[in-house]
Amino acid sequence: MAVGLLGVLSLSSQILSLDSCFAMARRNCYAIKTAKLDVEEAQEVKSQAFTKYFPQVAISAMGYNAFDPLIEMKIEDLTNSKARDFLNEVYEKLSIKVNLPNSISLMSQGIVAQIGAVQPIYMGGRIVNGNRLAKVGIEAAKTKQLVAERDALLAVEESYWLIVDLEAKRLTIEAVQKLLDTVHNIVGTAVKAGLAVQNDLLEIELRQNELSAQTIRLNNGISLARQALCQVIGMPYNEKIQLEEMDGIVASAKMVDTKTAVASRPEYSLLEIQIKAEKLKRKMALAEALPSILIGVTYGYANYVSPFDPSAKYQFVDIDQKRFMNGMVGLTVTVPVTGWWETSHKLKQSDIKIKKAELQKTEYAEKLELQTTQAFNSAIEAEALVKQYESSVVKATENLRLARLNYKSGLQTVTDILQAQALYLQAQNNLIDSRIENRMAVKKYEAFTKAER
Repeated sequence: MAVGLLGVLSLSSQILSLDSCFAMARRNCYAIKTAKLDVEEAQEVKSQAFTKYFPQVAISAMGYNAFDPLIEMKIEDLTNSKARDFLNEVYEKLSIKVNLPNSISLMSQGIVAQIGAVQPIYMGGRIVNGNRLAKVGIEAAKTKQLVAERDALLAVEESYWLIVDLEAKRLTIEAVQKLLDTVHNIVGTAVKAGLAVQNDLLEIELRQNELSAQTIRLNNGISLARQALCQVIGMPYNEKIQLEEMDGIVASAKMVDTKTAVASRPEYSLLEIQIKAEKLKRKMALAEALPSILIGVTYGYANYVSPFDPSAKYQFVDIDQKRFMNGMVGLTVTVPVTGWWETSHKLKQSDIKIKKAELQKTEYAEKLELQTTQAFNSAIEAEALVKQYESSVVKATENLRLARLNYKSGLQTVTDILQAQALYLQAQNNLIDSRIENRMAVKKYEAFTKAER
């Protein structure tokens, strides 16, 4: 119980930094886990392809018991009349004495067992290119893993800063609420003294109700954002988890060459990998129309004469002569003739796919360049907005201070001070939003201009 209590207390007071959230996401995020499994799966495919270089060994066994003997011959089945007459004469003399049958039955029961190995010598390049294609599959899976990790970390950052944004707005509303409470007390006293009208007090209370409603919405939003963050980093939901406070430093984006940045993007690498894969598939299609050479070795045991009834009488063949071990070596050469027609169309289809992949690479590269440029422009714009809203907050703060002084001096009305408070709240919220947008815009641009984070 003590250990459990300590765990709960440590969890309730835990403060998460952005780096710790990144580390947890790398360990627990479902998308990253799936990408890692895709890499493992691609490695297993490569291992499967590698086995094709070695002999394919198989063991087989068969036992049979025929309803009728597979080989059965009677004296009447002989086509040579002299031999038939001679055997009939012998049979008539001996059949009564030794109970000699007038027919021979063979292969009514039997056992066959063998082990064989087939080694491909030449397969037109199917095995070699198949292994190369499997290697390309591993490369593609690892590149997709980079994309999954980058996108997951961006999602973590968005959820993290959304919580920071909402909590900062809640603190701003709480500060304004305290200010309104002070004004409410002042106006309430003035109304009782007959120095202010009831409408002024009602206007303040309406404004207080609006802020209370905003607080409820913010609390719900913070709760949902916390759940989203916990889900992506693989952590049990805890509403008491705290995040590190945001500093006031304005993030700046360092411009890099757009084409160089696009060339380092994993998405661009995937397009190059796709072209490489299509070219290998074309080679494998061509290999299907080329000759194949295989060498095989077989060794086995065979017993074709009544192995289940060794006491059978009148077997005219020595059983031991038919129970034997034997082996053979064979060479198989296959030359597809009619396959060339089909293969020619497969090659043309592969050429079309390669051209499509190259066009897709060119088109997507242009889109990536546009996306990178837009990300940089957004970062620069967000940085400029932070500075503008910082100036607005200074002015709104001074305006609110003067409104309070003027209200106490009787130079302004309650409406004026409420308007000043509304402007102050808006300026603070704009500044908070701009700082979050500034951070996210810079981080997104950095993610787009680096192969990995």
